[in-house]
Amino acid sequence: MCFGATQAKNSSLLEINLRTNSLGQKGALGIAKGLFKNNVLAVVHLRYNNIGDYGAKAIAATLMNNTTLTEVDVARNRIGFEGAEALMKSMTHNQTLRHLNLQRNSISDQGGLALGIALKVNTSL
Repeated sequence: MCFGATQAKNSSLLEINLRTNSLGQKGALGIAKGLFKNNVLAVVHLRYNNIGDYGAKAIAATLMNNTTLTEVDVARNRIGFEGAEALMKSMTHNQTLRHLNLQRNSISDQGGLALGIALKVNTSL
């Protein structure tokens, strides 16, 4: 059984640390699928997993409607502008997330601008 399937049924786990597990883009997609159906998990650590823009977009899609996650760590994941932009768009809808760690990614100046726009709308970060 994969992580996504187990997280959809999770009723008690509040935090999961998957740092440095070589998840890659496909792994991030699996995580995102599990988080989409999960209504309990509050903290997800995905640092050092090389999820890239594709993985960041998958996580962002989940964050659009998620109401339980308060902290997501996607530091050091080779996320570029496209992934950062997707995450920032999700922040205009998500008002429960309190901490989003994008440390040591390559979001560029454009990603910084997207972040600024999202922060104007999002009052929870």
